[in-house]
Amino acid sequence: MSAPADSRSPELDRVCELAGIGAGHAAGALARLVGRPIRMDVPRVQPRLSGVSAALGRLGAGGSAICFRLEGGLGGAMAVIFSRSCLELIVTEMMGADAYGLERAVESAVREAGNVLVSHFASAIGDVLGKIVLPSVPLLTDPGDLDGFLEGCDPPLAGIVVESAIFDDQREVSGALVLIPEDGTLAGASLR
Repeated sequence: MSAPADSRSPELDRVCELAGIGAGHAAGALARLVGRPIRMDVPRVQPRLSGVSAALGRLGAGGSAICFRLEGGLGGAMAVIFSRSCLELIVTEMMGADAYGLERAVESAVREAGNVLVSHFASAIGDVLGKIVLPSVPLLTDPGDLDGFLEGCDPPLAGIVVESAIFDDQREVSGALVLIPEDGTLAGASLR
């Protein structure tokens, strides 16, 4: 559950605002990839472990997480989590109806879709902060292994998750954008 707006720190409010801006840009990019309007929920802040679990639970079994480290700006890590049905739709839109049977091509398309969304997200945050924010090379993993990726990050990540759900009206396309800032960077999140 998100903290009430009046009990959150100004730094956390700024991070949520940044995540909302980034998620809006990522939703626009996903809309262009799948050829349909994509909506987003207001970003939710949760403790890291329960926040990641909640994002995974809303998407159901299966799917993939595309994980990135973020350099510059807030620093930290990001993951794009897609349901299996969403992945099939994205790959079909990107590569054609017969592509889903080609395992290596599918993996490449999923990584690229995650890269497009996170690049739009990071670029929007960088524009607001007046800093360069660069995502790492994407790591494709099972959503259940996301905690292992986060635990291995150096420098350590903050104890919060800022999650934004993205979806179409029919919920055929559904995913989550998960931002975990570096520990100690919340105070440096001032907007230009």
